[in-house]
Amino acid sequence: TVRFVYQLGRAYESAGQKRKAFKYYKLAADKGYVIANYNLGWAYAQGTGTFISYPKAVSYFENSIKNGGPGANEMEQIMFTPEGYSNEAFMKVLYIGELRKTRFDKSKAAKYLHQFIKLFENASGCESVISSVAMTKLLEHTQVNLLTDMMALFAGGGQRSGGDWGASAADGYYRGRQFSANIVAEIDRIKSDARLFHDRHGCHTPVAKRMFSEVDAFARGVSGPSFTDQLKSKVLGQ
Repeated sequence: TVRFVYQLGRAYESAGQKRKAFKYYKLAADKGYVIANYNLGWAYAQGTGTFISYPKAVSYFENSIKNGGPGANEMEQIMFTPEGYSNEAFMKVLYIGELRKTRFDKSKAAKYLHQFIKLFENASGCESVISSVAMTKLLEHTQVNLLTDMMALFAGGGQRSGGDWGASAADGYYRGRQFSANIVAEIDRIKSDARLFHDRHGCHTPVAKRMFSEVDAFARGVSGPSFTDQLKSKVLGQ
């Protein structure tokens, strides 16, 4: 019977004979045994007894779900969707490896990703999701971006006050508080994005591995404006 064929697949899987397990799961699925579609979905998602193919994995999970079987959670783990993140367009181009080719500010992107990855590295089981070299480069871009933002803020205060140091100090105090509040709001936004990604994909699913690989590649390859050029742009508009 088809149930026996499926159970034979399970027996081979338990015995570590993945290719034979895949063969019998496939036979059972072809004969309409719903749960076998689920097993085939995982086989293609993980390359167990066959090659990795996310489209095939999705197709088998969909067949399982359509016929009342499991697979919804697994579908979410192997499929990336940018919906729900604070900047959906940014997350989409990051995931497909196109971030460096877009008009997104690379220094701001590096600052976002540094905080994003830091949150993952503080989570149990998610340590070192990107290389130390990539993490250092993200940190360097973050430091330059923050420092030039702060210097531009206070330089602008002097320009706005017309040289009145009392007015300049008051302006700097007000804008400094606003700057701090903006940083806190930005970190909260990134935390929310990181939690959403972790809830959907964890740290070791195919989607998570690809995302961290793209972050690593971006960090290693990104080159933003120098400290001086950023300062000129932010203070003088040059």
